[in-house]
Amino acid sequence: MTMLQAILRDFDEVLGCFVDDPSDGTLVVSCEDMASGILHAAIDSFDERREHDVGLAFSSPVDDIGDYVTGLALQLRVALQEADQACAADELPHVPVVPPDPALAALFGDASGDPPDTISGPARTTPARGAPPLLPSTDDREADLFAIAEDPKRGPCERLEALIRALLLRLPEGDHRLLIALTPARIVDHVGYRQLLQGLLTLRAPRLRLVVREERPPVHIDLAETEHHPSQHLFDLPVDFPLLVASTRQAADDPSQPRHQRITALLQIGFYELGHGDGGRAEHYFQRALGELGDDPSPTPAAPNLAALALHGIGSLLSERGESEQAKRVHLRAWTCAERSSAAAKAPIALSLGRALVAEEELESGAVFLSLAAHFGSEIGADTLAATALRDLGDVESTLGRRDDARDTWGLARELQDPASDLARELDRLLRGSAHG
Repeated sequence: MTMLQAILRDFDEVLGCFVDDPSDGTLVVSCEDMASGILHAAIDSFDERREHDVGLAFSSPVDDIGDYVTGLALQLRVALQEADQACAADELPHVPVVPPDPALAALFGDASGDPPDTISGPARTTPARGAPPLLPSTDDREADLFAIAEDPKRGPCERLEALIRALLLRLPEGDHRLLIALTPARIVDHVGYRQLLQGLLTLRAPRLRLVVREERPPVHIDLAETEHHPSQHLFDLPVDFPLLVASTRQAADDPSQPRHQRITALLQIGFYELGHGDGGRAEHYFQRALGELGDDPSPTPAAPNLAALALHGIGSLLSERGESEQAKRVHLRAWTCAERSSAAAKAPIALSLGRALVAEEELESGAVFLSLAAHFGSEIGADTLAATALRDLGDVESTLGRRDDARDTWGLARELQDPASDLARELDRLLRGSAHG
């Protein structure tokens, strides 16, 4: 067992005791930004094994506390409406269906090739797949509570509490609990988040179990008050990037690990090495992953997706070496393998394939895949990747003499970027040049 697995086992035990405790309360988990995805995944995995409880985890970043709560309310309203529609069609209750987390997206880093912030990927709102269904809406109070949750004139804590109480109305009678986890990938609005936590720590509702993420070390809560309050619990998740990398290396080289986990670890370390400029070691791990996949006598449905990632890594190395023709062929194989993959996996493959085709002067085909990369990038919220694909697409359109199209494409890319970013400044330069042209 790796050190990371031991830490997550301890957390799983603490989470189980917390949810099963007969009294309601709050579990505060302190961790670094890069570990927020691990925290989310641990909670999601825990919920899959529970037959009597419903779980929802939110990993949206807290850039502005008002926008954060507004986003949560919008996501849940859409999810619950879809659940009600499905229930009306099937006459059966359903767990809200929300797009799955693009967990593998973080393996690629950003579009520039920089290493990812975390080997575990960013997460979105994810209902526990193994939980019992939430009931259809039958209580008139839900509409009133959502009205409060979506009212920007009210305080963020009041709005979030209304959202939680609306969900509790849908919890079946009996021994069922609602586990709500706030695990933001990053916290920028520290003042707003501190006020939100202070209000949530006093929230009491039968059958509610609330988990909130805190910085490590904690900066938004009063440790002394938390340690002496019977309904407030603190767990420190001591996961940093060196530990994560070391644990992943250990899993990649451990023959006792399940094959799927070992292959995933090989891919993660391969992209880590690629992001850090060690092409030789990266290729070693990608080739090992392909070898493991080829030797598997009983491949899982995920095997083509994993093969696509390994081939994408090798193709990226070939592109870096200037071997564009071979890179194109490998990326095409990766794209074929990724046919049933998520948008998170397809986006970087499409970007790399589009660039490889452009390098081989197959401009029209390259433009198609750059457009796909922008589409998939926008779909998963990877704005930098989408903007990079659009920047490259605009370059192709300009080369083909479609200057108006190029200007529009660069303008769309510019809308996706922070004004202070290097890409935004480059796009500003291109737009100024196209205006004078």
